[in-house]
Amino acid sequence: MLTNTVDFKGSWQSPFPKSDYQMNWVQSGKTKSVSGMSQTNVFNFVENSQVQVLELPYAGIPLSMLVILPRPDQDFGQFRTKLSLGALNKIRGQLKPTRVRVELPKFSFAFQLSARQQLETAMPLAFSEKADFSGISESGDIHLHDVVHKAFIAVDEDGTEASAASAVVAGVKQLAEAEFLAQRPFIFLLVDDESGAIWFGGQLVNP
Repeated sequence: MLTNTVDFKGSWQSPFPKSDYQMNWVQSGKTKSVSGMSQTNVFNFVENSQVQVLELPYAGIPLSMLVILPRPDQDFGQFRTKLSLGALNKIRGQLKPTRVRVELPKFSFAFQLSARQQLETAMPLAFSEKADFSGISESGDIHLHDVVHKAFIAVDEDGTEASAASAVVAGVKQLAEAEFLAQRPFIFLLVDDESGAIWFGGQLVNP
């Protein structure tokens, strides 16, 4: 079995204050309270009639989380399907520093998928008894049985109490120019700031 595992947890450049913050989550017309985090600070941000996009940079590495929040009147499934790489790059080009009041749920989850069906269609010989893996094994009877992809991500305040306290002082007392309230399903991407490559992507539908 070949296993590819991706685990990621980074520290925010602007940590969220540690607290028992509760926020609303609205889905299918119903509202519930979920564990969240909030701060007011300057982030790269853009919004239009269809979507709000927020960029949360990580400390010490050229990597950011891009949070894509469709407007309440947008069908999330249709929006996700239509979101192309070209549209994403256009949106990223419109980001500009803005003082934003951010409200984001905390979440963590793992995902596991067998890719055998897809790969066996593309490279059937590797999964058959005729496979030749003599370059990595002296045994002549090895062939692939499965290919498993597993991913884990955790998103929280992710900072020390000291840096969280300084974030409270720096942001909360100043008025925000915009609000980014992630109270409904959204898409998140881990993006390389230098190349624009997407390292990791997912969606939060029900925290």
